[in-house]
Amino acid sequence: IAAKLMDIEFFRAFLICFIGNMLPIPFILIFIRSYLKKYLSIVLCETLEAYGVEPNIKWPNDVLVNNQKIAGILSEMSISAKGFNGIILGIGVNLNLSKSDLNDINIPATSLNLEINKVINKELFINSLCDNFYAGYDLLLKNGFSHFRAKYIHYCNFIGKEVTIKNPDPIMLGIALNVCDCGKLEVLKADGEIEKMLEVGLKVGE
Repeated sequence: IAAKLMDIEFFRAFLICFIGNMLPIPFILIFIRSYLKKYLSIVLCETLEAYGVEPNIKWPNDVLVNNQKIAGILSEMSISAKGFNGIILGIGVNLNLSKSDLNDINIPATSLNLEINKVINKELFINSLCDNFYAGYDLLLKNGFSHFRAKYIHYCNFIGKEVTIKNPDPIMLGIALNVCDCGKLEVLKADGEIEKMLEVGLKVGE
């Protein structure tokens, strides 16, 4: 999916409402990319639900079924000498893997065909995913992540749980409290302080 985007200056003004200061364009693009990945994780969950499974989101945008990874999202910003071109979203979904295929993956993983005991028509899945993506895309551009925040939280598997934040040095422990309107994760640290983070590695439990 190659996602078109609204005017950067409009998005800058939109983000100021939530963050309260004038961000340079590179930081705005990081927020936009984060919004798109979170939105796509919601879309993936909705698409998978139509097949009768119960997906969850692992922060920030991996999708799990029965606590096993079934899908992941990557993104890349396209920037040239003329400026910002767009953001490319890449999706990997396990649709028709065998058990032996899953044994070669170094993390707990599953595949949709194994979950529902049925071969998945890849073309139908992709069409459904794209239809779901564009069904709410204009609302994302108009209102930002806040419009989809409740849906995102509904699918999250980490809210209210002890988490390990893996990116900072030293590693930080805390409780995942919420995801705010600007898409940041709110974590209650051991000292009682609440810290907001946009894109960090997270593990539920220690």
